[in-house]
Amino acid sequence: MKNICKRTLCAVLALGMALLPAGATNWGLWYGNGLHQPPNGEDTVQTLAKYGAYYMGSADEKTLYLTFDCGYENGNTAKILDTLKKQHVPGAFFVVGDYLKTAPALVRRMGDEGHLVGNHTNNHPNMSKVGKERFTSELTAVSSQYRQLTGRRIAPFYRPPEGSYTYDNLSWAQSLGYHTTLWSVAYADWDPASQPSYASAKQTIRARAHNGAIILLHAVSSTNAAILNDLISGWKAEGYTFKALSALPGIKNPTVNALPNDAAFAVGEKRAAFTAFLIDDANYIKLRDAAAALSGTEKAFAVAYDAASDSVQLSRGGAYEALGTELSGMRDAAVVQAGAGSQSITLDGEALTLKSYLIDDANYVKLRDLAQALDCGVVNGLHFVNIFSFGIFTTTSQRTPDERKHKIGKLAYIIEGVKEFPAMHAVPLQVVADGEAFDFNSLMVLVFNGETAGGFRLARRSSIKDGLFDCLMLEKKNFLRSTLAMGRYLLGGNPKIVRHLRVRALDIVSTLNEPTDVDGQKGAEFPLHIECIAGGLRVMCPREAGK
Repeated sequence: MKNICKRTLCAVLALGMALLPAGATNWGLWYGNGLHQPPNGEDTVQTLAKYGAYYMGSADEKTLYLTFDCGYENGNTAKILDTLKKQHVPGAFFVVGDYLKTAPALVRRMGDEGHLVGNHTNNHPNMSKVGKERFTSELTAVSSQYRQLTGRRIAPFYRPPEGSYTYDNLSWAQSLGYHTTLWSVAYADWDPASQPSYASAKQTIRARAHNGAIILLHAVSSTNAAILNDLISGWKAEGYTFKALSALPGIKNPTVNALPNDAAFAVGEKRAAFTAFLIDDANYIKLRDAAAALSGTEKAFAVAYDAASDSVQLSRGGAYEALGTELSGMRDAAVVQAGAGSQSITLDGEALTLKSYLIDDANYVKLRDLAQALDCGVVNGLHFVNIFSFGIFTTTSQRTPDERKHKIGKLAYIIEGVKEFPAMHAVPLQVVADGEAFDFNSLMVLVFNGETAGGFRLARRSSIKDGLFDCLMLEKKNFLRSTLAMGRYLLGGNPKIVRHLRVRALDIVSTLNEPTDVDGQKGAEFPLHIECIAGGLRVMCPREAGK
């Protein structure tokens, strides 16, 4: 009898094993390795890697990946997005089909603010119990709805509901282009009716965080929405950085964080609504924005794409054909993911060594690299578009009200200049112009890369192709003589006290640290080294403090 029971039990177990899909598991974690240590999962990093799947990033990098499961909207997601935007941190939101239908505005906001939207299946079934056809339909239904809703492709990351999967599931997801994305940090946050206290939640999550952690939080949780800002601030204080899932090790063409830059940009004396980002603390601008802003100027260049060579071809002096999406201004985003650009960029047939990134299918190039390729002026490391100045012109320009400029044009500068002139003082200068040294007591210094300032054509012989600056210096005399001399020059005369130089480089020293101006923005401090770089892009971008 005992043997019969044993045989029966074995048969039952064998049948159970036969009915269980290969590799079926519910993702579970054991946190017994100590504080801030990676947990043990049901599968290893190496096993998951065979299927392009992840539960954590590199244990050698002090990096965190924030992810949020969105089964339904409970009034907390907007608060979570507000915090991510405030902290400039990327996130990934795994959505189900119903969420796309009931919270479309929030889904659009996720993508608009630079976050990844991943696939959490259409109906949230236990995917370890479905066949290939049902598995495929669950994922494709969500990706299709997302494309229809936003016009974007869903991010190639899939999270199995409840963490249930088989190895077949992992393989199917991989064949559909998805990385199955599990987690290494989670806690009991999913029940709105049984939310943990703020203190206990923060303690648990902070203790479980570790290098490379993929953190799972549920967007339905009011606790998560309330503590997220403190969590992120605390992690930053501990030295953690935050990356998008697209930056996980082994991901093809990994992305980098691109922080929207709201600095002011100008071309000549006009503001330009450049779409720009800070990547590794350097300014990157949309290539077509630069072309559109310079269209119709001496620095105009055409942009064309050659499909055969997969290259972007720039041509000096060519007419730029606008696409209609240029100069739209900054993205209202916390952080955007930028992938390394793969297209070569040529200028008049010659390859440029431009570092570029692809954001929203547009090429962004490093501002200083583009400047060196196309012509610019540089003063103490600051590039300028049209003019560098100090003295009465700078003071007058800065103090002339914008409203008056719009109403009466050039006359506004003249009126303000007359008011300022009696109070102006001489600036004692020691000047070295292309190796020639001289002293000069100046009321005003203008260094032109272009021709105009304040609407006046002052640099009469200036050329942007000769690699030289046109420099004007107004010598300090008595009020009447200096005023008349400047007036004569504006009317086309050549008074002796207006000194004109055509130089490649200037070094200027003064006993006074006079305020300077770079294309309408605060300029460099004395002593000054000013150099014309043949071919420099005439675009200037001052950065705000702390950016």
